[in-house]
Amino acid sequence: MADLPVVVEHVDGAWRARPTGPGAGIALLELLAAGSGVGEGFRVTRGVTRPFEPTERAVAADQTNESWVVGETAVVKWATEPLVGPHPDRPRRLLAAGFAGTPRLWGLLEWRTPAGEWVPVASAADLVPGAADGWAWCVDEARAALGVDDRPGRPFAAELGRLTATMHLALADSPAERAPASHAASSLAAARDLLARLSSPLLEACRPRLAELLLPLGDAAGTPLIAVHGDFHVGQLLRAPAGPLYVIDFDGNPTLTPEQRAAQHPAALDVAGMLMSLENVGHVVRRYAPEVTDEAAAAWSAAGQAEFLGAYRAGLAEAGRGELLDESLLAAYEAQQLLRELAYAETHLPRWRYVPEAALRRRFGPPA
Repeated sequence: MADLPVVVEHVDGAWRARPTGPGAGIALLELLAAGSGVGEGFRVTRGVTRPFEPTERAVAADQTNESWVVGETAVVKWATEPLVGPHPDRPRRLLAAGFAGTPRLWGLLEWRTPAGEWVPVASAADLVPGAADGWAWCVDEARAALGVDDRPGRPFAAELGRLTATMHLALADSPAERAPASHAASSLAAARDLLARLSSPLLEACRPRLAELLLPLGDAAGTPLIAVHGDFHVGQLLRAPAGPLYVIDFDGNPTLTPEQRAAQHPAALDVAGMLMSLENVGHVVRRYAPEVTDEAAAAWSAAGQAEFLGAYRAGLAEAGRGELLDESLLAAYEAQQLLRELAYAETHLPRWRYVPEAALRRRFGPPA
C-alpha cells in the first residue's frame, strides 16, 4: 500500500485536503505510475503513464486549485475548496469514452466523504506546452479581427463547435434521460431566485424582460439531459501554439450548490454559456480598446456565434443525435448565464462586473 501524498483533515467545520509538502506532486505521479492500491476511504483512477523528471514549479494563475507543473510534463491540481459532495464525474466519463479534446488524464485521487460521496482531492493531466488560456487567445483573435492588432487571425469558431459536439456526445447516455416536470420547475425557480437576489439600478430597468426570457426553462419537461460541462466559456479552453483546442476544468459553476453542479442538464446550458462568452470577449476588447465601436464588436461576436452554433449542430446531426440540443432554451440560458456573471462578479471578482453590465446595456439599453 503506497503512502498518500495528501492529508484530509477537518478544519473550521469543513473537510479539506492538503498536499503533504514539497514533492507531493511528484509523489502523486509516482503513485499513479506504480499501479499500487490506496488506503481505505480513497480511490484512484489511472489514465496515461509517461516518464517525467522529478521537478515541481507552482502555477500562479490558478484561482480555484493549487496547481503545480511536474517535470514540465504534467499539471497536478490539489483541491483547495471544502470537500463536499456530490461532485461532477465528468473526467471519468470522458476518459471511459475516449474523448481526446481535453489534456490527457494521468489520474484522479478521490476521497469518500462521511456521507459516502466521492470527491477529488488531486488530479494530474498532460501539460500542453505553450498553451494560452481562452481569455487570452480569444481576446487576441477579436483584437486582430477588429483591427486593434495588426496580425493575421486564426479561425476557431467552427473547431470549437465541433469540439463541443464531440464532448456532449461523450457525456450523453444513449438514450438520453428526459427532463421530468420537476426538473423544469426547479430550473425556473432557481433562475428566478437568482434574479430576485441581484440588485442594481441597471438590473432594475431590465428585470421584467429578464424574467420573461427565463420562462422557457419551466417548459423544458421532456428535453434530453446530459452530463454537461456546467461552466462552459472561452476561459475553459486551452489552445496550443499550432495545435488544437482543449477543454479543461470540469468542476462545474462555482456559484451553484454541489447538487446542482453534479446534476444532468440540457445541452443548451453549455451552448448558451459559450454563446454568451463569445459576446463577452467583445466587451473585454472594447474595455481596453475604446476606439472599437459596440456595433463592430457585436458583429464580430455574432459571426463567431453563428459559426460555432452551425458546427455544433452539424456535429450532433452527423452522429444522429440532433435531439440533444433544445434550441428553445438558448435565450433563457443566455439570460441565466448573464445573471450568473453578475453573481460571480459580486461574490468572487468585482472587476468583472463591467462585462455583464455591458451585455445588459446592449440587450436592453441604458436605464431610464
